[in-house]
Amino acid sequence: MHLGDHVRQPGQPEQQKSVIEEKATTATPADAPTPAGIPTTPALTAINEVALDSIRQNFSAGGRPEPWAPLKYRVGIPLTLTGRLKASITGEVQGSSVVLGTNLVYAAIHQYGGTGMWGKHPVTIPARPYVLLQPADETTMAQILTDHLTRSL
Repeated sequence: MHLGDHVRQPGQPEQQKSVIEEKATTATPADAPTPAGIPTTPALTAINEVALDSIRQNFSAGGRPEPWAPLKYRVGIPLTLTGRLKASITGEVQGSSVVLGTNLVYAAIHQYGGTGMWGKHPVTIPARPYVLLQPADETTMAQILTDHLTRSL
């Protein structure tokens, strides 16, 4: 799995787009059949839904399996005040991959942490990894693919 790390550093121009991307890849393109002639798109679509549901649960729980660093200047669950970041997470099947991401400029700094400016003041934002699959999700995804291939034989 790969997570792109597009974090703006102090003194660098702000990027127009930030991409947090995680790929779960199968062995063959989804539109091409497997060696047994089985298309994998239905399984990858189900895997996409498992991943998106897991990410939503990360926001609801305030971080999983470990809680995110607490907020300093307000009470509540980090990253949930407006719901914009959570709502921006998308997923789609692209070939043999499930691609998860967001187009929000500030997304990466919350995923990985880093430093930036708040007005004229430097700030350090702790990592609060929200694009994070749990071991149970990976087990579920493997079972979806196994069941799909078994039923298709």
